[in-house]
Amino acid sequence: MDIDHNCPNCKTEPETIMHAIWFCKRAKDVWNIWSPAKNISPDNTWTSKDLLLQAYTLLNKHDLSIFLTLIWLIWNNRNCMIFGRHVKASAQLPDWALGRTGATDQRWIPPRNDCYIVNVDAGFDEEHGSADVSIGEAVAIRDGVSLALEANFTPFIIRSDAKVVVDYFNSNIKSWNEVALLAADCSLLGNNNQCLGYHFVSRNVNRVAHMLARKALVENCSEHIWVESVPSDISHIVMADISFIFY
Repeated sequence: MDIDHNCPNCKTEPETIMHAIWFCKRAKDVWNIWSPAKNISPDNTWTSKDLLLQAYTLLNKHDLSIFLTLIWLIWNNRNCMIFGRHVKASAQLPDWALGRTGATDQRWIPPRNDCYIVNVDAGFDEEHGSADVSIGEAVAIRDGVSLALEANFTPFIIRSDAKVVVDYFNSNIKSWNEVALLAADCSLLGNNNQCLGYHFVSRNVNRVAHMLARKALVENCSEHIWVESVPSDISHIVMADISFIFY
C-alpha cells in the first residue's frame, strides 16, 4: 500500500505535529490573525512540547487558554478535512476560540490581509419605544452585508455583539419569523466566498459600532458615511482599537 505522508492540507511537506499545528499554511493563516502569536517564534527543530513551553512562558493566562483552544481547532480542522467533514474557515477560528473558552477579549482583532471585518450594532430608544431588539440587530447585520457588498469589501466577516442573533444566523434550523427572513436576505445578497461568516464578539471589541449606533440614534440621522475620516467624538475609541494592531 502506498501511504502518502505529506500534509493533507498543503500537500507539500511531510506531516508532523509541529507542521500541522504551526508551519502549515492553513495553520499560519490562523496565527497571523491572532496577534499574541507573534510573540512565539518556533523553528523547524522544535517539538510540540517546546512550543507549549514557550507559550506557557510568554502568554498570560487569558491568551494561553485561547492559544491551546486554537491548537485544538486547527487539529480538528485537519481531521475534518481527512474524514470529509465540514472545515471551518481559518478566519473564523480565533472567534471560535474566544467563544469556547468563555473569554471576553478586550482587544479588537484586525482581519487577515485578504479579508475585511464589518462590525455592526443597532441603537434602540428605550424611552420612546423602539423595534424588537433581535430584529434591530438582525437589520444591522443585513445592512452591514449590503454595505460591504456595495463597497466591494469582499471577502468579509460580520461581527456583532448580539449573541442570540449571531447564533441564529449560524444555525441550520430556521423558523418563520422576521429574523429568519433577514437571515435569508443575507444569504441571497452574498455567497459563501463573499461573506465568510457571522461572528459574536463582546461589546468591548465592538465599541466603535456601538458608539456609531448611539450617535445615529441621538442625531436622528438615516445614513452617514465617513470615508478615510473618523467622527471626532469617537476618534479616541478608533485609536485604541488601532493600537492593538501593534500589541
